[in-house]
Amino acid sequence: MKMTFAIPDDLSRRFRQAVPVGERSAVVSDFLRKKLGPSEQSLAAVCRRVNKLAALEQEMTEWERFDDQ
Repeated sequence: MKMTFAIPDDLSRRFRQAVPVGERSAVVSDFLRKKLGPSEQSLAAVCRRVNKLAALEQEMTEWERFDDQ
């Protein structure tokens, strides 16, 4: 998707000097990913992996015993 942004002239000059033409979109995309944080899909994937950990399952079982008492 193409987007248009207005940025200060000095920042634009530094960006053009520092980042080659063929890499600019990728650099901006990387900056945005870092600023916006992980996506919902990646967070859900992490949750699924953590839920499969045996140590977590044992700990959750122990915590659930408190509810039973």
